[in-house]
Amino acid sequence: MAEKRVVGVYRDDADADRAVQAAERVGATNVVRGGRSDHVASLQDEMREQMEHTFVGPGNVGPFTKEMSKGIARWTPAVTIALMVLAAPLAAMHMGRLGLPTRLAIVEACALATGATIGFLAGMMKGGKGVDRREDPLAAERGVVVGVTVDEAAADEVADAMAQAGPIRLDVSGTDGRPLSTLATEEDPG
Repeated sequence: MAEKRVVGVYRDDADADRAVQAAERVGATNVVRGGRSDHVASLQDEMREQMEHTFVGPGNVGPFTKEMSKGIARWTPAVTIALMVLAAPLAAMHMGRLGLPTRLAIVEACALATGATIGFLAGMMKGGKGVDRREDPLAAERGVVVGVTVDEAAADEVADAMAQAGPIRLDVSGTDGRPLSTLATEEDPG
């Protein structure tokens, strides 16, 4: 029967002990605490996840992390709309022989382009403040790692039991190291 590897990272020894006990309560027998291969697997899974949530735009745009994308999505429309509203009165200014609808279209087009640019940059900068920094250690570097090898049929039950101990992150992979899923992270506790 195929096997899976469930690897959890916990804040302290007490949480790790609870995870070991929970895994053993549901029948796991091959529980390893602080194993080097589990430590490396957790680091690789976290780095892979960060890369999966990063995207590059066309040309030399990006890469954008998940946090930056959220900031861009929030700030671009807000700043664009605000600038379009604030710029509308400028259409009342005399511009040669142009009628009010033409002046309004010109002013709003300029406000739209300017607002979108400013909003995009502000969102990217604000969202970038939430990005994991190089000096911020990954979960496995600051927590206690617990790994369990189980039959494929029992993997979900063991993962659910280990999740009850409040992991920093919890990943499931094949015994060959191929990542299958991330069940919990600090920002999304499952």
